[in-house]
Amino acid sequence: MNENNHSTDQTANGVDITAAFADPKFLAALYAATGKASSEPIYDVDAVKITELSLSDSGITDLKGLEYFTRLKILHCADAELKVLPALPDALEELYCNNNQFY
Repeated sequence: MNENNHSTDQTANGVDITAAFADPKFLAALYAATGKASSEPIYDVDAVKITELSLSDSGITDLKGLEYFTRLKILHCADAELKVLPALPDALEELYCNNNQFY
């Protein structure tokens, strides 16, 4: 287990972080963003390549796993179904997250 209590597997491609994403809609969006098939694992090296995520109107309720996107600069998550935001990446410059269900 890693420091975030996620089961991970280290390979030549990096660490498999697929299990870190609790929300299946978030995971589906990540497959689209990485261009990978849903049968493939998502690795930490895939996540650090992404600088912008568009998740608006997605029905995503949980952004658990966002911590792996250390180079994320722009996050669009408006009109999703989020109740809380996780810790955001330090590199984040723009956040568009209105019309959610925040506490």
